[in-house]
Amino acid sequence: MLDNGIGLSASEISILGEPIEFYEQLISNIENAKNNIILSSLYIGNGDKEARLYNAIEDFLSRGGKALIILDFNRGQRGKISSKTILQSIQSKYPDSLTLKVSFYHK
Repeated sequence: MLDNGIGLSASEISILGEPIEFYEQLISNIENAKNNIILSSLYIGNGDKEARLYNAIEDFLSRGGKALIILDFNRGQRGKISSKTILQSIQSKYPDSLTLKVSFYHK
C-alpha cells in the first residue's frame, strides 16, 4: 500500500490498449468535466484529431469551466501553427485570465 498514493480498486482501472482509446477517453473526460480540467503534454499539435480536442476544450470553457494546460516550452511553440498559437486564439475569447491558463515548462 502506498503511503501517499491514491487508493483505487481494480474495478476502477481501465486498460487502454490503443492510442485512439486514450484520445477518445480524453475527449470524453473533457466533455463530462464539471468545473476544471488540467492537461499536461509535450504539445497538442494541429491536425484533425487535435482540432477536435481544441473544440472540446473550447466547448468546456464556454460552459463556464476553467482549464490549465501545461506544455513543453520548445515543442509547444514549434511551427507557424503551434499549440501555443491555437491556444492563444481560444484564450483571446475569454478575457478572464483564470478561464484558460496556458503554462510552459522549461528546464
